[in-house]
Amino acid sequence: MWLVGYLYNNNGMGTWCWEAAHALAAAGEQVTLVCSPSVALPGPTSLRILRVAPPPRARSVAGKMVGELAQLSAHGPPVMREAVRELSAAGVPVTAILLNSTEFFDLSLSCPQLVTAWARGVTLREYLSRLGVQLRGVSRHSLRALLGTLGWWRKDWYAFRRAGVVLAVSAPLQHELQAHGVRAELLHPCTHSTSTAPQPRRAGQPVRLLSAAVSLDEPRKRIEWMLESLREWHGTNCTLTLIGATSARVRAAAGSLNMPVEFTGVLSRDSVVERMREHDVFLFASVLDDWGYVITEAMSQGMAVVAPNLSPFDEILGDSGALYSAHVASAFRGAIDRVLVDVAGARRCSWERARREFSRELFAARLFAVVAERFPHR
Repeated sequence: MWLVGYLYNNNGMGTWCWEAAHALAAAGEQVTLVCSPSVALPGPTSLRILRVAPPPRARSVAGKMVGELAQLSAHGPPVMREAVRELSAAGVPVTAILLNSTEFFDLSLSCPQLVTAWARGVTLREYLSRLGVQLRGVSRHSLRALLGTLGWWRKDWYAFRRAGVVLAVSAPLQHELQAHGVRAELLHPCTHSTSTAPQPRRAGQPVRLLSAAVSLDEPRKRIEWMLESLREWHGTNCTLTLIGATSARVRAAAGSLNMPVEFTGVLSRDSVVERMREHDVFLFASVLDDWGYVITEAMSQGMAVVAPNLSPFDEILGDSGALYSAHVASAFRGAIDRVLVDVAGARRCSWERARREFSRELFAARLFAVVAERFPHR
């Protein structure tokens, strides 16, 4: 029995759990997906679902202070230990554990644990350098961000040194970890692709641009930068759809564009994927995402992608889509123009790459190869 976890939110980390578990199940493996009791699943499933709650948070002032300081711990909540205990009590042996985060690695468990690594820049100095977009002067938020960053560094390296194998989501991260003595293998996250090629637009139909984030205000997503950059864009016959929670500032920036803009608000994952199928080009501006799951999801639904020329986005797009210099507005606009030269061709190239490189089938095959090499007697 494979244990996959821990699904506790609906961002890319949750998507990884969902896709990885379904990839294993589709390959004929027995799988249990371990989830938070409160999280909404991304969609219907026939998987075995095990709901495990982390330890409750203290409500007293002293308890809350201890909880804040606990962010520095190298250990996360023992949810996988509890999942193994519950399955063992039911007579279901766990043979391997696949984790989306180092915080759920548990040295007390004897079965092989394969831990996913996400972020490049694995030294403490590089962890601290990424704090810049989170700090807000001298504030409680900034203190929590600092504690959280130090804690993540400790959790990551505790698991990197002890896990049976570390699964790096990108080739540069794999090489970086190996240079620091970590037993790392490359395993790109997978996504479920539509089985039909993208359909060409009808003559005269607008090119449908789309961007999405849980919060369109989140600084690292740079949606406002993208909108400001588009003010000077002279593209014609286009529309823009923005998915996610928004604010008056983002709406004002969108209102200055020379094209219709639709705000959908927050949507479920299934609804986001459905909207992707209806659009042509995905606009991505973030410079800090460790993988960019939304990019592969867009590609898998037949959207061409415009993204910064940074790792791992260059690794994801390959010869599809269009890359641009991350902080140059004119380069962003030029990348969109390049895609618009042949929208139908760009969409098909993107869809084919997603099916070729990021399918569930390929994910399972590569994972099994790693397991066979690292754990030959499993």
